[in-house]
Amino acid sequence: MPRAEARRPPEKAAAPPTPGEAGARLGAFHGSDVRLLFDLTYGVPQGKIGEKVGEAMRRYWARFAAAGDPNAAGLPAWPAHEGKAPRHLELNDPIQARSGFGGVSCDLFDQMWDATYAKP
Repeated sequence: MPRAEARRPPEKAAAPPTPGEAGARLGAFHGSDVRLLFDLTYGVPQGKIGEKVGEAMRRYWARFAAAGDPNAAGLPAWPAHEGKAPRHLELNDPIQARSGFGGVSCDLFDQMWDATYAKP
């Protein structure tokens, strides 16, 4: 079945780990990026890297909502997720485009995406 690359959303890697003692215990847990996106601490500090990443995330989201493309002046380019070696944006320090995210571990999700959204 052909991949529906044109309709795929941009890919991102996990957010930076939580700093300090809580970070040693929690690391970069599922949903930790939501804390950064909405500037929430829940009593656990984000740290300077978390604050920087959170600000960038808000700018990427606002730009994507306004224009359908997350890329904006002053931010590292967020590559389209396409081709045999797709690139993703790593939201850490530094924020940068990388490759090697997903692969075999995401094949099931790719099949589900294709089955749901691929054009006949």
